[in-house]
Amino acid sequence: GFFTCWKKLLSHNRKNERGRNVGNQVDRVCALLLHSMETGEIQPGQRLTEARLVTRHGVSRGPLRESLRRLEGQGLVQCVPNAGTRVISVEPRELRDLYQVREVLEEMACQLAAQRMTDDALAALRDALEREALEETGADGPSGEQAGSLDLHLRIVQGSGNNQFIRLFSGDFYYLMRMYLVRMHREQTKRNLQRARRSLLEHRRIVEALQQRDGKLAGLLMRRHVQGAWKALEQSLAKAPPEVPGNRAASP
Repeated sequence: GFFTCWKKLLSHNRKNERGRNVGNQVDRVCALLLHSMETGEIQPGQRLTEARLVTRHGVSRGPLRESLRRLEGQGLVQCVPNAGTRVISVEPRELRDLYQVREVLEEMACQLAAQRMTDDALAALRDALEREALEETGADGPSGEQAGSLDLHLRIVQGSGNNQFIRLFSGDFYYLMRMYLVRMHREQTKRNLQRARRSLLEHRRIVEALQQRDGKLAGLLMRRHVQGAWKALEQSLAKAPPEVPGNRAASP
């Protein structure tokens, strides 16, 4: 009867609400863990201890494990049965290979974006560049530039209209870049503010070439920019302290 249907509806709504709450917790914990990886609070190769993470972030083990599974799907952690979860550690050679892919992919993306991006999309790209410039000169200094920088690169790849490029750049590739580049950029710009400013200037020239619909120039500038970024990152990796031992648990 009516009351039976009403009870079923209430029960269904409660289940949906619980599902939304869990989903929100998973999103929040994922964002917090990713931020900790980017800032270096959690290091590559470091073991993540469930008990500590549960206490720190105030969530139950269910949402936490779902968060870790999501990060594993993004290629940022490895969940090994009976051995726990560790943040991935990428060798310099693997990062070099990623940058070689970036050179080719982003050069071609610029060539396509110059043809395909709408005037509105180009205006939004220019706005994103100005926000990056504000971050460079903000109260916190340039420490956040690399995240904004990578997002600008993603906008250009999306502007290419090539779904295969977008899929490659938006997947594991993107999250790996964020994890390593934000952390390295924070360390690098403490020592070399000039490099951060040069990177911003290179971005300006790329965006200007796109606005002029000069895909060949934009692609050439992008290739040189990515090559310069790799050289800077390679130097940072050479100067970085050794990564944490494999048996060390994360403090968060």
